[in-house]
Amino acid sequence: MTRKALLFLLVVLCSQLVIAQQITIKPKSWLVSKNFTSMLPIFDSLKNNNGEKYNPISALDNLALPLKNNLPAVNSQPASLYQWKEYNDTILRFQKPQNSSNQLLLATCRFYNDQFTNAKITIKTNVAFKLFDNNKQLIATDKFPNKKGITKETEVEWIRGDHMLTLKIAIPAKLDTIPWICLSASGKNIRESKENTWHIDMEHVLCSPNVSGIEISSTGEYYMYSVQYTNPEDGKKWSTTQICKTENDQPIRVYSNDSPDDLGFTPDGKSIFYTESLPNGKSLVIENLLTYQTERYQGFDQAYSLRFTPDGKRIIYYVNVTGPKDMEGVKRFKNMRDREPWYRNRTFLCSFSVETGQHQRLTWGSGNTYLQDITHDSQTIYFTTGQEDFTKIPTTRQTLYALNLNTLESQIIWQDMSDVSISVSPDDSKLLVQGSRNWFKPELAQEKELINDFNTQLFLYDLTTKKIEHLTSGYAPKINDAIWDKAGKSVLLRVEDATRNRLVKLDLATKKFSEIPTQIDVVDQLSTAYNGNKIIFAGTSLQYPSRAYIANKDGSSMKLIADPGKDLVKQIIFGETKDFSFMAKNGDFVDGFYLLPPDFDKSKKYPVIVYYYGGTNPINRAFEGRYPKNFFASMGYVVYVVNPAGATGYGEAFAAKHVNAWGITTADQIIEGTRKFLAENSWADSTNVGCIGASYGGFMTLYLLTQTKIFKAAISHAGISNLANYWGDGYWGYSYSETATTGKYPYNAQEFYTNQSPLFNAAKITTPLLLLHGNKDTNVPPAESHQMFAALKLQNKTVELIEIDGQDHHILDYSKRIKWQYTIIGWFDKWLKGETDWWESQYPERSF
Repeated sequence: MTRKALLFLLVVLCSQLVIAQQITIKPKSWLVSKNFTSMLPIFDSLKNNNGEKYNPISALDNLALPLKNNLPAVNSQPASLYQWKEYNDTILRFQKPQNSSNQLLLATCRFYNDQFTNAKITIKTNVAFKLFDNNKQLIATDKFPNKKGITKETEVEWIRGDHMLTLKIAIPAKLDTIPWICLSASGKNIRESKENTWHIDMEHVLCSPNVSGIEISSTGEYYMYSVQYTNPEDGKKWSTTQICKTENDQPIRVYSNDSPDDLGFTPDGKSIFYTESLPNGKSLVIENLLTYQTERYQGFDQAYSLRFTPDGKRIIYYVNVTGPKDMEGVKRFKNMRDREPWYRNRTFLCSFSVETGQHQRLTWGSGNTYLQDITHDSQTIYFTTGQEDFTKIPTTRQTLYALNLNTLESQIIWQDMSDVSISVSPDDSKLLVQGSRNWFKPELAQEKELINDFNTQLFLYDLTTKKIEHLTSGYAPKINDAIWDKAGKSVLLRVEDATRNRLVKLDLATKKFSEIPTQIDVVDQLSTAYNGNKIIFAGTSLQYPSRAYIANKDGSSMKLIADPGKDLVKQIIFGETKDFSFMAKNGDFVDGFYLLPPDFDKSKKYPVIVYYYGGTNPINRAFEGRYPKNFFASMGYVVYVVNPAGATGYGEAFAAKHVNAWGITTADQIIEGTRKFLAENSWADSTNVGCIGASYGGFMTLYLLTQTKIFKAAISHAGISNLANYWGDGYWGYSYSETATTGKYPYNAQEFYTNQSPLFNAAKITTPLLLLHGNKDTNVPPAESHQMFAALKLQNKTVELIEIDGQDHHILDYSKRIKWQYTIIGWFDKWLKGETDWWESQYPERSF
């Protein structure tokens, strides 16, 4: 290359570099509230019982801060509260108090920064103030300044996103000069923001109000729903519940601070029931919805999961019995499941007669018993018992019993099956069964056919003829819920259909499936009026949080009844989302979609995060999620979600490719999809692509790095590195492997376990890798990450191991979950954007 060509190339490269500049801004777009008069309390000159004199600046504590779901605006409601006005200047000047009282007010401005920065905020003023960043206090004055004024500074870490700075201002009554205040902020790539919107952040993800429970009465005359809220300051949760009349949606009961325990409708739909814990024990309460008349029943101290018989005369409930312990300091394990701390405990069934007040133990013995359903004549219950047989697959076996509630005589319906769930037909002659075809082998499955047991199917079992009919043969979606129609001619289904959860009606005569329209991507809750024509359902969409609807059973007359996140979501800026699917080389149709950053510009290049399924369930279009796709996009990434071979919800043949694969085909399709995505989208930066997955998806991250160099950085959360170790050490490793590694064990398939384990191929890994793990993970033990960490460290590879203290397989603690997500973005920022500040702020280099 000639010198002239080299110089030209350097000029081009330099022109493409985005240099993070340290910028100082004095905002000049403010919203200022009206003045509030603050009078001194009586006896203000005296000291209180703590020896303190009254500080007039403390009156600022009584001014409520504006919330994210009700951002300050000139015409915001209620208009009389703050009466916001625009103020356009870099110095805020106010009128001197016109009376002998101090004056209080609020002033807000907005900033946005597109990368992590250590921001420095400077305030010059001659009034007292308290400064808040997104409602978290930064600095404050403890007394009124002198006439010359003061200067105060503070530093704060700003992650990429929006920052609302709010000043609570106190103007002293005796100030004889013009009150003023001036704020400036310095940081990398910051700018003043005039938009009254938010880029989605972790508060939106974790604290969006959530419809946490729904139920409709048997007649459809009433419905109830609960909404769970989360305090963004500390992550504490609380809930409210409303019971409404369907015809006008008017609440007839409102529980404003958590609903009663075990709340539900009685079978006749005229009353509610709940349990109430008092000093003398726990009681069952039945309360008439119209008259408020209550009846109380004793003896429910150990009862949970209460369910009425259809005639309302009995209640079936569970009790738990603590199992035996070995001598102190030692434990003899009966089998692999005995590692589970709760394994030796047992659940049993009891009944209670509402008419006589008698409690009756229904089941006893050494095994757990589980209620499956109750016949519509209220005379019989179906329950299952669980046993282990470690010489068979599956190792957990199931026996189904019919138990007459009057005589307590039982009959075995089937035995030596595995876990299925059943519901009884309206005429009590058939059972609707949800399970795998493997559970009815050899009647419905070929002897050598591989089946993904997690891809739940639907069957009809005739109690008289014992015949089994496979109702969903050839139907691609996975069955999540199945509810009989009263006439017994159809079944209402909630299905996992690719990346969506839909409602579908199955006509039992024609075997036709008809989708019931909803306005939700992922329906996660469903309740039906057995004796009426109404249903209630709830769920989320890719860019909309939880909401609930009521409709006729065919989907007509659909009406929104709960939309607790509407005020929050209407102020969020989302990027565009599009489908991206392709035909793989092996002929599979591989589904996917992608999310663009909110401020997307197709003329620019964007780093890409590739995200794929864990376990065997596809990544769906839910709003929240442990790996919040919208949040990743708001951090400046294109997020490509791919659901390769083995995912459920795409048909049995596709799901079966999860079996005995452990990366085979699946990894090829992720790589193929990534290459196609990058090739077809010029704005996707092919030189800055990361990948992330958890559990089985974490394994997939590790395995991918042994197969390709396409990724510049990678993250594995709770990833499996050594199949043999996971098989034997994880609480459910051996049982998950019954499907994922059917017929293969470390002692009869050594080559498979070695070849497919990333640990034994760690020499092939060159991509910078972040290993994340909860240090209390009993599903995928932390040793899976520790072993890979050791293997890569000994080779001087770029690897980091971060453990989340006290967390299991899922990171659920509020503050730790935020740190965990910030760790993820910090890692990707470092390697895909070349921005190291956030990572180094969280994990500075230490010498020890």
